[in-house]
Amino acid sequence: NSYALVRAENSFLKTILNNPESSTIVMEEDGSIFFSSWKSTQSEEAMISSLRDQCHQYLSQDTQRTFFHSIDRTLFQIDCRVSSYNEKKYLIFYITESKTPLHIGKHGIHFLNQRDVEKQYFSSFYSLTGALGTLNIEDISQSPLPIFLFSEEGTGKESVASLLYLKGSFSSKPYVTVDCSMLNERNWNYLLNQYNSPLNDKEITIFFRNLETLSPNRHHQLLDAMIDANICTRNRVIFSSCGSNNPATASYLREYVKRLNCIQITLQSLRDRRDEIPLLANICLSRLNVELGKQLIGFEPSAIEILSQYDWPLNYSQFQRVLMSAASATEASYISSDTIAELIMNEQATSSYQFLGQEAGKGKLPNLTLNSMVQGIVKKSLEDNGGNQSQTARKLGISRTTLWRYLGGKKNSSSD
Repeated sequence: NSYALVRAENSFLKTILNNPESSTIVMEEDGSIFFSSWKSTQSEEAMISSLRDQCHQYLSQDTQRTFFHSIDRTLFQIDCRVSSYNEKKYLIFYITESKTPLHIGKHGIHFLNQRDVEKQYFSSFYSLTGALGTLNIEDISQSPLPIFLFSEEGTGKESVASLLYLKGSFSSKPYVTVDCSMLNERNWNYLLNQYNSPLNDKEITIFFRNLETLSPNRHHQLLDAMIDANICTRNRVIFSSCGSNNPATASYLREYVKRLNCIQITLQSLRDRRDEIPLLANICLSRLNVELGKQLIGFEPSAIEILSQYDWPLNYSQFQRVLMSAASATEASYISSDTIAELIMNEQATSSYQFLGQEAGKGKLPNLTLNSMVQGIVKKSLEDNGGNQSQTARKLGISRTTLWRYLGGKKNSSSD
Protein backbone atom coordinates (compact mmCIF):
# COMPACT_ATOMS: atom_id res chain seq x y z
CA ASN A 1 0.00 0.00 0.00
CA SER A 2 2.81 2.41 0.86
CA TYR A 3 4.57 1.67 -2.43
CA ALA A 4 1.32 2.25 -4.34
CA LEU A 5 0.86 5.63 -2.62
CA VAL A 6 4.41 6.68 -3.50
CA ARG A 7 3.88 5.71 -7.15
CA ALA A 8 0.61 7.67 -7.24
CA GLU A 9 2.30 10.70 -5.68
CA ASN A 10 5.18 10.52 -8.18
CA SER A 11 2.76 10.29 -11.07
CA PHE A 12 0.85 13.28 -9.72
CA LEU A 13 4.00 15.39 -9.32
CA LYS A 14 5.16 14.48 -12.84
CA THR A 15 1.81 15.73 -14.14
CA ILE A 16 2.31 19.01 -12.28
CA LEU A 17 5.85 19.59 -13.56
CA ASN A 18 5.46 18.52 -17.18
CA ASN A 19 5.64 22.14 -18.41
CA PRO A 20 8.88 23.56 -16.97
CA GLU A 21 8.81 26.67 -19.22
CA SER A 22 5.80 28.14 -17.41
CA SER A 23 4.86 28.87 -13.81
CA THR A 24 2.60 26.33 -12.16
CA ILE A 25 -0.08 26.84 -9.54
CA VAL A 26 -2.00 23.86 -8.13
CA MET A 27 -5.27 24.66 -6.40
CA GLU A 28 -7.48 22.43 -4.27
CA GLU A 29 -11.24 22.27 -4.71
CA ASP A 30 -11.83 24.87 -1.98
CA GLY A 31 -9.45 27.34 -3.68
CA SER A 32 -6.50 26.89 -1.32
CA ILE A 33 -3.01 26.65 -2.83
CA PHE A 34 -1.45 23.18 -2.82
CA PHE A 35 1.68 24.10 -4.80
CA SER A 36 3.00 27.22 -6.55
CA SER A 37 6.09 28.04 -8.60
CA TRP A 38 4.83 31.57 -9.39
CA LYS A 39 7.83 33.88 -9.21
CA SER A 40 6.27 37.36 -9.17
CA THR A 41 5.21 38.24 -5.62
CA GLN A 42 3.80 41.62 -6.71
CA SER A 43 1.08 40.14 -8.93
CA GLU A 44 0.59 36.83 -7.13
CA GLU A 45 -2.53 37.96 -5.25
CA ALA A 46 -4.19 39.25 -8.43
CA MET A 47 -3.38 36.04 -10.30
CA ILE A 48 -4.63 33.73 -7.54
CA SER A 49 -7.83 35.77 -7.25
CA SER A 50 -8.40 35.33 -11.00
CA LEU A 51 -7.77 31.58 -10.79
CA ARG A 52 -10.20 31.17 -7.90
CA ASP A 53 -12.89 32.82 -10.04
CA GLN A 54 -12.39 30.01 -12.58
CA CYS A 55 -12.07 27.20 -10.02
CA HIS A 56 -15.64 25.89 -9.66
CA GLN A 57 -16.41 26.34 -13.36
CA TYR A 58 -13.50 24.18 -14.50
CA LEU A 59 -13.88 21.56 -11.77
CA SER A 60 -17.45 20.91 -12.92
CA GLN A 61 -16.39 20.65 -16.58
CA ASP A 62 -13.45 18.34 -15.87
CA THR A 63 -11.80 19.25 -19.20
CA GLN A 64 -8.62 20.99 -20.26
CA ARG A 65 -9.18 24.68 -21.02
CA THR A 66 -7.12 27.72 -22.05
CA PHE A 67 -7.94 31.30 -21.10
CA PHE A 68 -6.13 34.65 -20.83
CA HIS A 69 -5.72 37.20 -18.07
CA SER A 70 -3.95 40.56 -18.01
CA ILE A 71 -2.17 41.94 -14.94
CA ASP A 72 -0.36 45.28 -14.93
CA ARG A 73 -0.59 45.50 -18.74
CA THR A 74 0.95 42.03 -19.14
CA LEU A 75 -1.09 39.31 -20.83
CA PHE A 76 -0.82 35.75 -19.47
CA GLN A 77 -1.95 32.57 -21.19
CA ILE A 78 -3.29 30.08 -18.65
CA ASP A 79 -3.72 26.40 -19.47
CA CYS A 80 -5.90 24.61 -16.94
CA ARG A 81 -6.42 20.90 -16.38
CA VAL A 82 -8.07 18.81 -13.67
CA SER A 83 -6.12 16.00 -11.99
CA SER A 84 -7.00 13.57 -9.21
CA TYR A 85 -4.79 12.42 -6.34
CA ASN A 86 -5.63 10.54 -3.14
CA GLU A 87 -9.39 10.71 -3.93
CA LYS A 88 -9.31 14.50 -4.27
CA LYS A 89 -9.51 16.75 -7.35
CA TYR A 90 -6.95 19.46 -8.05
CA LEU A 91 -6.80 22.23 -10.62
CA ILE A 92 -3.39 22.65 -12.27
CA PHE A 93 -2.73 26.01 -13.92
CA TYR A 94 0.25 26.48 -16.26
CA ILE A 95 0.87 30.21 -16.64
CA THR A 96 2.90 31.60 -19.53
CA GLU A 97 3.61 35.29 -20.07
CA SER A 98 2.47 36.35 -23.53
CA LYS A 99 4.76 38.39 -25.75
CA THR A 100 1.79 40.45 -26.93
CA PRO A 101 2.73 44.17 -26.54
CA LEU A 102 -0.25 45.48 -24.55
CA HIS A 103 1.33 48.95 -24.32
CA ILE A 104 0.31 49.73 -27.89
CA GLY A 105 -3.37 49.61 -26.97
CA LYS A 106 -3.52 53.40 -26.62
CA HIS A 107 -2.64 53.70 -30.33
CA GLY A 108 -5.68 51.78 -31.54
CA ILE A 109 -4.88 48.10 -30.85
CA HIS A 110 -6.35 46.53 -27.71
CA PHE A 111 -6.05 42.99 -26.33
CA LEU A 112 -8.86 41.72 -24.12
CA ASN A 113 -9.79 38.38 -22.60
CA GLN A 114 -13.18 36.78 -22.17
CA ARG A 115 -13.82 38.26 -18.75
CA ASP A 116 -12.92 41.77 -19.94
CA VAL A 117 -15.34 41.52 -22.86
CA GLU A 118 -18.12 40.09 -20.69
CA LYS A 119 -17.72 42.96 -18.24
CA GLN A 120 -17.90 45.54 -21.03
CA TYR A 121 -20.81 43.99 -22.87
CA PHE A 122 -23.13 43.02 -20.00
CA SER A 123 -22.82 46.48 -18.41
CA SER A 124 -23.42 48.26 -21.71
CA PHE A 125 -26.54 50.14 -22.74
CA TYR A 126 -27.05 47.73 -25.63
CA SER A 127 -27.19 44.67 -23.41
CA LEU A 128 -29.44 46.18 -20.74
CA THR A 129 -31.98 47.64 -23.17
CA GLY A 130 -32.01 44.89 -25.77
CA ALA A 131 -30.98 47.47 -28.33
CA LEU A 132 -29.56 44.78 -30.60
CA GLY A 133 -33.13 44.06 -31.70
CA THR A 134 -33.98 40.75 -33.39
CA LEU A 135 -30.47 39.98 -34.67
CA ASN A 136 -29.85 36.20 -34.41
CA ILE A 137 -26.40 36.19 -32.85
CA GLU A 138 -26.48 32.49 -31.95
CA ASP A 139 -26.58 31.26 -35.55
CA ILE A 140 -24.21 33.87 -36.96
CA SER A 141 -21.57 33.28 -34.27
CA GLN A 142 -21.20 29.63 -35.29
CA SER A 143 -20.27 30.46 -38.88
CA PRO A 144 -16.53 30.36 -39.69
CA LEU A 145 -16.91 33.12 -42.31
CA PRO A 146 -15.74 36.68 -41.60
CA ILE A 147 -18.48 39.17 -40.72
CA PHE A 148 -18.95 42.75 -41.93
CA LEU A 149 -21.16 45.04 -39.82
CA PHE A 150 -22.59 48.00 -41.70
CA SER A 151 -24.64 50.64 -39.88
CA GLU A 152 -24.90 54.27 -38.93
CA GLU A 153 -22.81 55.76 -36.13
CA GLY A 154 -23.94 54.83 -32.62
CA THR A 155 -25.90 51.67 -33.48
CA GLY A 156 -23.87 49.29 -31.31
CA LYS A 157 -21.49 47.65 -33.76
CA GLU A 158 -18.93 47.19 -30.96
CA SER A 159 -21.49 45.40 -28.80
CA VAL A 160 -22.52 43.10 -31.64
CA ALA A 161 -18.86 42.24 -32.26
CA SER A 162 -18.36 41.54 -28.53
CA LEU A 163 -21.37 39.24 -28.44
CA LEU A 164 -20.22 37.39 -31.56
CA TYR A 165 -16.91 36.76 -29.79
CA LEU A 166 -18.56 35.60 -26.55
CA LYS A 167 -20.90 33.22 -28.38
CA GLY A 168 -18.23 31.96 -30.79
CA SER A 169 -15.92 28.98 -30.54
CA PHE A 170 -12.82 31.12 -29.80
CA SER A 171 -14.19 32.86 -26.69
CA SER A 172 -11.45 31.37 -24.48
CA LYS A 173 -8.77 32.99 -26.68
CA PRO A 174 -7.85 36.72 -26.93
CA TYR A 175 -10.18 39.32 -28.40
CA VAL A 176 -8.24 41.96 -30.36
CA THR A 177 -9.83 45.25 -31.44
CA VAL A 178 -8.15 47.37 -34.10
CA ASP A 179 -9.47 50.93 -34.42
CA CYS A 180 -8.42 51.87 -37.96
CA SER A 181 -9.04 55.57 -37.28
CA MET A 182 -6.32 55.64 -34.60
CA LEU A 183 -3.49 53.69 -36.25
CA ASN A 184 -0.28 55.61 -36.82
CA GLU A 185 2.48 54.45 -39.17
CA ARG A 186 4.39 52.63 -36.44
CA ASN A 187 1.42 50.55 -35.33
CA TRP A 188 0.28 49.88 -38.88
CA ASN A 189 3.75 48.46 -39.55
CA TYR A 190 3.51 46.37 -36.35
CA LEU A 191 0.14 45.01 -37.44
CA LEU A 192 1.27 43.90 -40.90
CA ASN A 193 4.99 43.19 -40.58
CA GLN A 194 5.88 42.09 -37.03
CA TYR A 195 6.18 38.42 -36.05
CA ASN A 196 4.09 38.95 -32.89
CA SER A 197 1.26 40.75 -34.68
CA PRO A 198 -2.21 39.35 -33.87
CA LEU A 199 -2.59 38.73 -37.61
CA ASN A 200 0.01 35.95 -37.24
CA ASP A 201 -1.91 34.25 -34.43
CA LYS A 202 -4.57 31.59 -34.78
CA GLU A 203 -7.95 30.86 -33.21
CA ILE A 204 -8.40 34.39 -31.92
CA THR A 205 -11.04 37.03 -32.71
CA ILE A 206 -9.93 40.24 -34.48
CA PHE A 207 -12.35 43.16 -34.73
CA PHE A 208 -11.51 45.96 -37.20
CA ARG A 209 -13.45 49.14 -36.36
CA ASN A 210 -13.96 52.23 -38.55
CA LEU A 211 -12.63 50.46 -41.63
CA GLU A 212 -13.78 53.33 -43.85
CA THR A 213 -11.08 55.61 -42.38
CA LEU A 214 -8.18 53.69 -43.97
CA SER A 215 -6.38 55.22 -46.93
CA PRO A 216 -6.64 53.46 -50.34
CA ASN A 217 -3.07 52.18 -49.96
CA ARG A 218 -3.81 50.67 -46.54
CA HIS A 219 -7.00 49.07 -47.86
CA HIS A 220 -4.90 47.31 -50.51
CA GLN A 221 -2.28 46.20 -47.97
CA LEU A 222 -4.80 44.86 -45.44
CA LEU A 223 -6.90 43.03 -48.00
CA ASP A 224 -3.82 41.45 -49.58
CA ALA A 225 -2.57 40.35 -46.15
CA MET A 226 -5.96 38.84 -45.33
CA ILE A 227 -5.96 36.78 -48.50
CA ASP A 228 -2.26 35.82 -48.74
CA ALA A 229 -1.91 34.73 -45.09
CA ASN A 230 -5.34 33.06 -44.82
CA ILE A 231 -6.03 35.18 -41.75
CA CYS A 232 -9.80 34.68 -41.97
CA THR A 233 -9.33 30.90 -42.12
CA ARG A 234 -7.20 30.76 -38.97
CA ASN A 235 -9.19 33.30 -36.95
CA ARG A 236 -12.63 34.82 -36.49
CA VAL A 237 -12.48 38.24 -38.22
CA ILE A 238 -15.12 40.96 -37.82
CA PHE A 239 -15.14 44.26 -39.74
CA SER A 240 -17.31 47.29 -39.09
CA SER A 241 -17.97 50.51 -40.96
CA CYS A 242 -20.34 53.46 -40.87
CA GLY A 243 -20.23 53.48 -44.66
CA SER A 244 -18.83 56.27 -46.77
CA ASN A 245 -20.13 59.01 -49.06
CA ASN A 246 -16.89 58.68 -51.01
CA PRO A 247 -17.53 56.31 -53.96
CA ALA A 248 -13.90 55.10 -53.97
CA THR A 249 -13.99 54.22 -50.26
CA ALA A 250 -17.39 52.53 -50.63
CA SER A 251 -15.91 50.46 -53.45
CA TYR A 252 -13.04 49.28 -51.20
CA LEU A 253 -15.53 48.25 -48.49
CA ARG A 254 -17.47 46.16 -50.99
CA GLU A 255 -14.20 44.44 -51.97
CA TYR A 256 -13.85 43.02 -48.42
CA VAL A 257 -17.33 41.51 -48.64
CA LYS A 258 -16.73 40.16 -52.13
CA ARG A 259 -13.18 38.81 -51.88
CA LEU A 260 -13.37 37.47 -48.31
CA ASN A 261 -16.90 36.09 -48.67
CA CYS A 262 -18.10 38.05 -45.64
CA ILE A 263 -21.47 37.65 -43.97
CA GLN A 264 -22.95 41.13 -44.28
CA ILE A 265 -25.08 42.50 -41.42
CA THR A 266 -26.84 45.88 -41.43
CA LEU A 267 -27.89 47.03 -37.96
CA GLN A 268 -31.13 48.92 -37.40
CA SER A 269 -31.04 52.61 -36.61
CA LEU A 270 -32.94 53.89 -33.58
CA ARG A 271 -35.53 55.66 -35.77
CA ASP A 272 -36.29 52.27 -37.37
CA ARG A 273 -37.37 51.15 -33.90
CA ARG A 274 -39.31 54.30 -33.06
CA ASP A 275 -42.20 52.35 -31.51
CA GLU A 276 -39.81 50.86 -28.95
CA ILE A 277 -38.38 54.21 -27.78
CA PRO A 278 -40.76 54.54 -24.75
CA LEU A 279 -39.70 51.10 -23.50
CA LEU A 280 -35.99 51.74 -24.18
CA ALA A 281 -36.21 55.10 -22.38
CA ASN A 282 -37.72 53.60 -19.23
CA ILE A 283 -35.24 50.72 -19.12
CA CYS A 284 -32.38 53.18 -19.53
CA LEU A 285 -33.87 55.40 -16.79
CA SER A 286 -33.89 52.46 -14.35
CA ARG A 287 -30.18 51.99 -14.94
CA LEU A 288 -29.49 55.73 -14.57
CA ASN A 289 -31.31 55.76 -11.22
CA VAL A 290 -28.79 53.23 -9.93
CA GLU A 291 -25.76 54.96 -11.46
CA LEU A 292 -26.72 58.50 -10.39
CA GLY A 293 -28.39 57.65 -7.06
CA LYS A 294 -31.71 59.08 -8.27
CA GLN A 295 -35.33 58.02 -7.72
CA LEU A 296 -36.88 59.24 -10.95
CA ILE A 297 -40.26 57.64 -11.67
CA GLY A 298 -40.46 58.30 -15.40
CA PHE A 299 -41.12 60.88 -18.10
CA GLU A 300 -43.91 63.32 -18.77
CA PRO A 301 -46.05 61.97 -21.66
CA SER A 302 -45.06 64.89 -23.87
CA ALA A 303 -41.37 64.19 -23.13
CA ILE A 304 -41.79 60.62 -24.43
CA GLU A 305 -43.53 62.05 -27.50
CA ILE A 306 -40.55 64.32 -28.21
CA LEU A 307 -38.12 61.41 -27.78
CA SER A 308 -40.19 59.32 -30.19
CA GLN A 309 -40.44 62.05 -32.83
CA TYR A 310 -36.74 62.92 -32.98
CA ASP A 311 -34.71 61.25 -35.75
CA TRP A 312 -31.61 60.45 -33.59
CA PRO A 313 -28.88 60.80 -36.24
CA LEU A 314 -26.29 59.37 -33.81
CA ASN A 315 -28.67 56.64 -32.66
CA TYR A 316 -28.29 54.82 -29.34
CA SER A 317 -25.15 56.65 -28.20
CA GLN A 318 -26.91 60.01 -28.65
CA PHE A 319 -30.10 58.66 -27.03
CA GLN A 320 -28.15 57.50 -23.98
CA ARG A 321 -26.29 60.82 -23.73
CA VAL A 322 -29.52 62.86 -23.81
CA LEU A 323 -31.20 60.69 -21.17
CA MET A 324 -28.17 60.85 -18.89
CA SER A 325 -28.09 64.65 -19.15
CA ALA A 326 -31.84 64.82 -18.51
CA ALA A 327 -31.66 62.55 -15.46
CA SER A 328 -28.72 64.51 -14.04
CA ALA A 329 -30.55 67.84 -14.44
CA THR A 330 -33.91 66.68 -13.01
CA GLU A 331 -34.73 67.14 -9.32
CA ALA A 332 -38.46 66.34 -9.60
CA SER A 333 -39.98 62.86 -9.87
CA TYR A 334 -40.56 63.06 -13.62
CA ILE A 335 -38.34 64.25 -16.48
CA SER A 336 -40.16 67.14 -18.14
CA SER A 337 -40.76 67.76 -21.82
CA ASP A 338 -38.98 71.12 -21.58
CA THR A 339 -35.82 69.42 -20.30
CA ILE A 340 -35.86 66.88 -23.14
CA ALA A 341 -36.71 69.56 -25.73
CA GLU A 342 -33.84 71.79 -24.66
CA LEU A 343 -31.32 68.94 -24.72
CA ILE A 344 -32.44 67.87 -28.20
CA MET A 345 -32.21 71.47 -29.40
CA ASN A 346 -28.64 71.58 -28.14
CA GLU A 347 -27.92 68.31 -29.98
CA GLN A 348 -29.34 69.80 -33.17
CA ALA A 349 -27.36 72.97 -32.73
CA THR A 350 -24.12 71.06 -32.20
CA SER A 351 -24.77 68.91 -35.28
CA SER A 352 -25.55 72.01 -37.32
CA TYR A 353 -22.39 73.71 -36.13
CA GLN A 354 -20.33 70.66 -37.14
CA PHE A 355 -22.04 70.63 -40.52
CA LEU A 356 -21.30 74.32 -41.01
CA GLY A 357 -17.68 73.64 -40.06
CA GLN A 358 -17.40 70.98 -42.74
CA GLU A 359 -18.96 73.26 -45.31
CA ALA A 360 -16.72 76.15 -44.37
CA GLY A 361 -13.61 74.11 -45.16
CA LYS A 362 -10.55 75.77 -43.71
CA GLY A 363 -12.37 79.01 -42.93
CA LYS A 364 -13.29 79.77 -39.31
CA LEU A 365 -16.89 80.12 -38.19
CA PRO A 366 -18.05 83.17 -36.21
CA ASN A 367 -17.42 82.99 -32.48
CA LEU A 368 -20.99 82.16 -31.43
CA THR A 369 -22.34 80.78 -28.16
CA LEU A 370 -24.40 77.58 -28.25
CA ASN A 371 -27.52 79.54 -27.26
CA SER A 372 -26.96 81.98 -30.15
CA MET A 373 -26.65 79.07 -32.59
CA VAL A 374 -29.85 77.48 -31.25
CA GLN A 375 -31.72 80.75 -31.65
CA GLY A 376 -30.40 81.08 -35.18
CA ILE A 377 -31.56 77.57 -36.09
CA VAL A 378 -35.02 78.19 -34.56
CA LYS A 379 -35.46 81.45 -36.46
CA LYS A 380 -34.31 79.88 -39.73
CA SER A 381 -36.72 76.96 -39.23
CA LEU A 382 -39.53 79.42 -38.49
CA GLU A 383 -38.79 81.21 -41.77
CA ASP A 384 -38.78 77.88 -43.66
CA ASN A 385 -42.24 77.11 -42.24
CA GLY A 386 -43.73 80.48 -43.23
CA GLY A 387 -43.82 81.80 -39.69
CA ASN A 388 -46.07 78.97 -38.47
CA GLN A 389 -44.92 78.33 -34.89
CA SER A 390 -46.96 75.14 -34.37
CA GLN A 391 -45.50 73.53 -37.47
CA THR A 392 -42.01 74.74 -36.58
CA ALA A 393 -42.27 73.25 -33.08
CA ARG A 394 -43.37 69.90 -34.52
CA LYS A 395 -40.50 69.90 -37.04
CA LEU A 396 -37.96 70.68 -34.31
CA GLY A 397 -39.47 68.19 -31.86
CA ILE A 398 -40.07 70.80 -29.14
CA SER A 399 -43.06 72.36 -27.41
CA ARG A 400 -44.53 75.72 -28.39
CA THR A 401 -43.44 77.06 -25.00
CA THR A 402 -39.79 76.15 -25.65
CA LEU A 403 -39.99 77.60 -29.16
CA TRP A 404 -41.43 80.82 -27.79
CA ARG A 405 -38.60 81.05 -25.24
CA TYR A 406 -35.91 80.64 -27.91
CA LEU A 407 -37.58 83.36 -29.96
CA GLY A 408 -37.04 85.74 -27.08
CA GLY A 409 -40.62 85.63 -25.84
CA LYS A 410 -41.98 87.34 -28.95
CA LYS A 411 -44.97 85.73 -30.62
CA ASN A 412 -45.33 85.89 -34.36
CA SER A 413 -48.64 87.21 -35.67
CA SER A 414 -48.82 84.34 -38.15
CA SER A 415 -48.12 81.69 -35.51
CA ASP A 416 -50.94 79.42 -36.68
